[in-house]
Amino acid sequence: MSFLDKAKEIKAAGFDAKEDSVNKTQEDLPEGNYQVILEGSTYNMAPSGWEQIGFSFRVLDGEFADRIVSVRHGLQETWVKKDGTTMNLGWQVDITLKFFMKAMALVDEPINEEDFADGIAMEQALLRKSVGSMYTLVVSKYTKKDKTQNTNYDIELPESNTAAEPDFTRTKTEDLPDFDPKSNPF
Repeated sequence: MSFLDKAKEIKAAGFDAKEDSVNKTQEDLPEGNYQVILEGSTYNMAPSGWEQIGFSFRVLDGEFADRIVSVRHGLQETWVKKDGTTMNLGWQVDITLKFFMKAMALVDEPINEEDFADGIAMEQALLRKSVGSMYTLVVSKYTKKDKTQNTNYDIELPESNTAAEPDFTRTKTEDLPDFDPKSNPF
């Protein structure tokens, strides 16, 4: 699809370039359980010093198949706000570590002490085995004190392995197509 075709599709869906936010491209997943694959993990430190670990899940089936869900968890125990007051975020680090440990445990990946050295170590640990693994992503909603909605994410063992399994049935070399090395441009 060309950029022009995509732009026409966005406009036909009701996007008003003068009024609508560009950041709200799709609605959040509704509450429920979704069969997902962990497609990536990333550690990020913003110029402000804020650190987080991100988990990128792809929904495998149902109405939201192929939707990418980004779950980010902070790694800061405290944060100094613009007014100079310090926020205690230890509870958030607890959630981050629980999510990380659960992602590893559900795929029977041992966790080493070195995996807790910093956010980069956590990212590398997830890349060992968790990335590429299937989970059930549990989405729940709650209302914050200011009456806005927020989303909680949890993971569990996948409900089944019926979604998008790779086909490894072709194992014999005689099943592979002929290859002519002269046809390789490199």
